[in-house]
This record gives sequence, structure tokens and C-alpha cells, in this order.
Amino acid sequence: MRRWLAGPAAAGRVALVYRPGYSPELTPDELLDQDTKQAMRPCRPSDQREMRGRVRSHLRSRQKQPQVVRRFFQEQHVRYAAA
Repeated sequence: MRRWLAGPAAAGRVALVYRPGYSPELTPDELLDQDTKQAMRPCRPSDQREMRGRVRSHLRSRQKQPQVVRRFFQEQHVRYAAA
């Protein structure tokens, strides 16, 4: 991998971003998880089936709202992932 990164195929096309081994605040998917949990707060599901349905519904609605998902990548600590 290091040879390929140093070679002409990767020159100017690949940037390495070093991150800590565990750092959930640095991942856009954690922002989506947080968004989903907040959406579930107003009325808690009564069972697992209802919870799955509500989570799927919320995630499907987010698929139709790319501007909201884009904002997850605009947070200061996750901008590296938008490049």
C-alpha cells in the first residue's frame, strides 16, 4: 500500500487522514445515529417491532433529504470526510 501511495497512480488523488483508533465524535455515521435517537425520543416505541419500523421510517425519510445528510459532513470535526 505504501508503495502504491508513493507512486504515480495515487499522486494528487489520494489523501491520507490519520484518526485515533476510537473517536466516535469524528464520524458522520455517529451524527446520523444521534439524529435517529433524537427522532425516537418524543414517544418511545412499545416493542422491538415498533422500534424497527420507526427507525426504518426515519432513515428512509433521511434518504429523501440529502441536504440534511450533507449537513452531517459540514460539522467542523468531520469535514475531512467530505473532501
